[in-house]
Amino acid sequence: MPLLARQMDKATLIRSVSYTPAGLFNHTAAMYQMLTGETPDKGVALGAARAASPADYPNAGSHISKMMPPDVPMLRS
Repeated sequence: MPLLARQMDKATLIRSVSYTPAGLFNHTAAMYQMLTGETPDKGVALGAARAASPADYPNAGSHISKMMPPDVPMLRS
């Protein structure tokens, strides 16, 4: 925590987010758009009616790990 506290002057901590989509009023649709930057499919309530699929857009973490792969495994084998 002390290391994090030393860096917080360089960041902004967002404690609340509001989302008002056109025709979509569910939390899962908001999370999908926040994590991928893409509008969710308006015909399906994401998370309720279908599971994630390979056709879904990747989140920002996927792009980061592709461009900057870790030097050591993230999980122990």
